[in-house]
Amino acid sequence: MNNKLIIQLICPDQKGIIAKLTSILYNSKANILSIEQHVDNKKFYIRVLADISSANSKIDSLNLKIKKLNDTLGGEINLFNPSKKINAAILGSNEAEPIYQLLIKNNSNELNCNFPLIISNHNKLKYISKQFSTEYIKINDDEQLFSYLI
Repeated sequence: MNNKLIIQLICPDQKGIIAKLTSILYNSKANILSIEQHVDNKKFYIRVLADISSANSKIDSLNLKIKKLNDTLGGEINLFNPSKKINAAILGSNEAEPIYQLLIKNNSNELNCNFPLIISNHNKLKYISKQFSTEYIKINDDEQLFSYLI
């Protein structure tokens, strides 16, 4: 069972956002492990990592309280299970080193991702995809790129 929750919230900047969100977590007996926030162009961004192993309510109940807060703030909220691997594509340039770094870190479990494919506008780095058993797709234009990502 996962004991952590990532909360990402973007909403119009207003007073009390941090207090309201952290109060929900506190009242649920969740422990905040990290919190980052900033304001840009009158939008408020926050990311919270919480340990919910001691929470006094079920995860569904906690999620519901957080989503209700989001509705009152007029924001966009995402809740993530940090132990669940996400799928991500690597967009390749002419440089091999960044691609190697991502794939090696992922193979050593430093990243929590699945990289099912590498996308590039050339075939210069296709040999890397073969080393890591990852699909390589050469695209010719933005329209072709969007068709793969959607």
